[in-house]
Amino acid sequence: MKRAPLPEVELGAVSSTFILADGLSPQAAKNRGITAAQHSIIVTLEEDFCIPSNLFAELVAPLEGNASIKFCAPAFQQTPFYTWLELPYAPNNISPLASWHVCAFRKIEWARIGGIPEDVSDFAGWSIFLAKFFRQEIGYFKSNVHIDMPAVSALQYIFSIAKAEGELGISATWIWKQVKATLVGLLLIFITLISLLTLNNLGIFPFLLGIGLIFVWLMWWRVRMGSPLSIWQSSYYTFARFIAYGIGVSRRSQALVLLNQQAERHLTEIVKAQPNHKGIVLYFPTHDWGNMFQRPHQIARQFAKAGYLFFYGTRNEVADQVAEFQKVEENLYLVSMPAVPPETFFTSKPHLIYRCNMARANARYVSRLSKYL
Repeated sequence: MKRAPLPEVELGAVSSTFILADGLSPQAAKNRGITAAQHSIIVTLEEDFCIPSNLFAELVAPLEGNASIKFCAPAFQQTPFYTWLELPYAPNNISPLASWHVCAFRKIEWARIGGIPEDVSDFAGWSIFLAKFFRQEIGYFKSNVHIDMPAVSALQYIFSIAKAEGELGISATWIWKQVKATLVGLLLIFITLISLLTLNNLGIFPFLLGIGLIFVWLMWWRVRMGSPLSIWQSSYYTFARFIAYGIGVSRRSQALVLLNQQAERHLTEIVKAQPNHKGIVLYFPTHDWGNMFQRPHQIARQFAKAGYLFFYGTRNEVADQVAEFQKVEENLYLVSMPAVPPETFFTSKPHLIYRCNMARANARYVSRLSKYL
């Protein structure tokens, strides 16, 4: 499939920033770009698939016209293959596959859920991000724009997404139902074949009846699977999906470790970059750093100037848009809570001083951390 050029976009007076993301995963590169973005609405776009010229306007318009809309994405072209590809997902919701390639959302919502997981497969990370997004019961808009498949073979595409799903158990219920239906279908075909071999001396009629039964079982299996494809295509793609999903399952334990330790890894990188710090101060969130400059801001700056690593907690309520950690000044970082659990600061047992205000909203942090103190 020939790649379509990116549509021309009139930027006007808007400046462009190009970020070198060598060595980063696709998800980490997206997070880096979103962090650097200045606008409240973010559009992510992959370059390896066909896109219509009106894509940007159609994605951004719902968010600009309605403050309750937080997410907008297109859908795939309405073809039998795309319909089969998206069978595991709710048909009326946002497609995780189409939105993986292009979508628009509000940056503050991206920050509140901790950004896109970076240390797992690309599609697995996006699926987790999307699940967290809609767990907040936010408003979303399914655009009427349709996109075409990326410029890769269908089999390669199936393998990549099914393997990613298997790593984290995504669509596991649907996969298991399909496996059971497939096993029943194979059992019926096997019984029919054995019967054919047993009755092969009775003439052509039992043979034709057996062939007809095999065809019936295949049609039953195709209908049971809900596949709009032909029997041959359904069989070919389904078994490819099963194999790839199984490969992903074999890597699940490692993927889960990487997923759960991402925030700890980022914290360790920050701490190691400041080897001469006197200690670590964690300030539980009261109000956004960028909202009103008050005494907590002054305290944070004084600790940072004194040589301490100060982590100022934020809930991204009004002005802040921090997914995990964001450097503000030397030795001073914002940390998104609860996207980054406070236990992250204790798992590697750094020298930690913490200040907890008496707000009821932060009382749960004290009880959760009591075992470390």
